[in-house]
Amino acid sequence: MKESANIRDIGVFNNNSLDVLALNWKRAEGVGNNQLDEVVSWLASLDNFIQSKKLPKLDGINLSNTLTDYYNTFEGAGYGALYVLARNVFKR
Repeated sequence: MKESANIRDIGVFNNNSLDVLALNWKRAEGVGNNQLDEVVSWLASLDNFIQSKKLPKLDGINLSNTLTDYYNTFEGAGYGALYVLARNVFKR
């Protein structure tokens, strides 16, 4: 997945969760459309929109992670990894 500062700079996504999404998405084998593909496609479209509209960065906003952010990242990582594992096993 190509790294995009645009997605991270808008400040509405948990960066740790974006990292985990990219990691799980790269682990998926085979060709097909799945939930991870849809999320990555949506993020790519959002990146294109941000670039085309030249949206400003959100400066001066405190975007520190909370305990809930870390929990959601951990939970999403687990679900994503299990999803990719099951998908890869059943695709074989």
